[in-house]
Amino acid sequence: MIVIVVLGGGYLLVSKPNPKNDSAEIATTQGNYATVGDATESGKSLKCTYARAGAGYNASATYYFLDGKIRIELMAQNTTSFMILTDSALHTWNDLTEKPRVTTLNLSGSGATSEAVVTSLMRTPLSEFTCQETNVDASLFTPPAQ
Repeated sequence: MIVIVVLGGGYLLVSKPNPKNDSAEIATTQGNYATVGDATESGKSLKCTYARAGAGYNASATYYFLDGKIRIELMAQNTTSFMILTDSALHTWNDLTEKPRVTTLNLSGSGATSEAVVTSLMRTPLSEFTCQETNVDASLFTPPAQ
């Protein structure tokens, strides 16, 4: 259930229209990856970011890609939710407690739930994200100890 909430929140964050921001930014690769699946299939070490702000509302999303693994950090309402997808598992947690409670979905077996979660994640749009190639630290893809 947590996985669905995190995926839904991430999709809502990036699917709402964003007014044009004319502030100067460092030119990086923007819009080259239509979806999370496209970025993963590129085989590149990437960091993709997106932020929105409104009256009393701030939200951001950061995706890290390395060797087919994905780490997602979604921040909204003073809470950050985390997700790590590897070949064998999907780990989710948030920063609401001092010691994170990690929920893990085993992906090694076949099942409609795990397939639906991965398919949904891979279809998440990245077109409004700013993506740049960078050295992503492999330790980002290790969930916190329980």
